[in-house]
Amino acid sequence: MKASIRRSPKRVFLRADLSLGGQPRQVSRVLRELEAEHVLNRAGQGVYLRAAESAPVEELLAEVKTRLGKRVNRLVTLGNITIQVGVTAASNRNAQAELDVFKLRLAQKVIEKIDIKTIRRCGLENLARWKQNDVWCSAYDEWRSLLEAGSDEEIIVAMTGEDEDSNRLRQSPPYVGLLDRRLVEQLREAI
Repeated sequence: MKASIRRSPKRVFLRADLSLGGQPRQVSRVLRELEAEHVLNRAGQGVYLRAAESAPVEELLAEVKTRLGKRVNRLVTLGNITIQVGVTAASNRNAQAELDVFKLRLAQKVIEKIDIKTIRRCGLENLARWKQNDVWCSAYDEWRSLLEAGSDEEIIVAMTGEDEDSNRLRQSPPYVGLLDRRLVEQLREAI
């Protein structure tokens, strides 16, 4: 392993680079030995730097980010600096806020792709099936009244409004199943 580290042009190594098919305990033991011999320095969970590396922190950080990928969330220590890697502004939002955004975009896409007559018909069919199967909540009563007697504009406002009532109603939408699953997943991933 020492020889492969010395031959490698990499400055940043991941545990997976160094496992060479060994058992996890064996790999951990060898990595501890390489740290004790000052061949590698542990920079974080599964991240190691060549011990003699004296590159600027910015360069090492960029290489660490490249090696870890964008979906990793990890603390990395470079010299005497500890940095959070992989956290983006979007991931700092709470789960409910992300769900609210997703539900709004989903409703907007339904309005864009499906005519209001079909939204009414399918929504009422879903509500009837859910009532028959004893899957019911108070929001469904509101949706049923709206779909049966509300104007097209009232339905659109309930689906896409940014007020508290519209947001609450969107949490239990009766217009599910109207969009292709791939489109729904694309909307979910875009959040």
